[in-house]
Amino acid sequence: MKNRQCIPLLKAVFCTLAIHFFTSLACAESGQHKVVAEKSAEPPAVALRAQLKQKFGGRVPDVAMVSIPAGSFVLGGDGGEDQISARPVQIGAFELGRTEVTFDQWDACVGNGGCDHYPRDEGWGRGSRPVINVSWVDVQQFIVWLNKSTRKQFRLPSEAEWEYAARAGRAGNFYTGKCLPTSHANYDGNNPGAGCPKADYQAQTLPVGSLDANAFGLHDMHGNVWEWTQDCWNPSHAGGPEDGRARETGHCYQRVSRGGAWYGPAEAARLTYRVAEGDAGYRGFGQGFRLAKSR
Repeated sequence: MKNRQCIPLLKAVFCTLAIHFFTSLACAESGQHKVVAEKSAEPPAVALRAQLKQKFGGRVPDVAMVSIPAGSFVLGGDGGEDQISARPVQIGAFELGRTEVTFDQWDACVGNGGCDHYPRDEGWGRGSRPVINVSWVDVQQFIVWLNKSTRKQFRLPSEAEWEYAARAGRAGNFYTGKCLPTSHANYDGNNPGAGCPKADYQAQTLPVGSLDANAFGLHDMHGNVWEWTQDCWNPSHAGGPEDGRARETGHCYQRVSRGGAWYGPAEAARLTYRVAEGDAGYRGFGQGFRLAKSR
């Protein structure tokens, strides 16, 4: 099973080949864009930790959450590659981060000694931009620190919770309808999909919350960065939980990412498009996450 599936479109082709711990390659109709995963880095130097601790003053970052109501939907049901295994799922009420986790939030973890990994920002800036170059394993360390610091129970969303929240009651490929405007999503607008007008291409991440939210009030569910979920990789939804829980069986050395990224076409930002980026230790400059919390 390839880590990213190559899906023919009428006017665009999006492929990802040779994704592994150190490199990945995204291909689009307009050309190629190389995505390089960050090698395992040494823990931040003492001086850097001290600088970050002084900046954040031991502060625990606030994480704005949105209450997602209980409901049911058809997981993988947009007519895409997963349609054959689409199935109804019942979702209990939960909370999901209004935005993706930012560099500021991550750097506070590093400064307070909770996170060992100090990810590169690729020269685009830190602050309110979504943290990138973080692996699923790195994220687990961040969650442990945040839960200990806040006495709350943050976690990654399940794949089903992610899709349900991204849809916000809408059917189809995008919560915006047939096409994906760049007023709602940061992606390669040169590849908007068949029958849709070309749009802007920022060629980098945008600060979280810069674009319009969906009906639940969630920003960047399409594009900006791929978002880790809790689920182990499985090639289809067949046999998965019916209650929205994460699927913890299958190829658990790989974890599912959703949502697309700044460098990809609209095809890869579809509500059901799913990938397994290398393994759970993969770090790439299109890879981030958002938090969930049970109610």
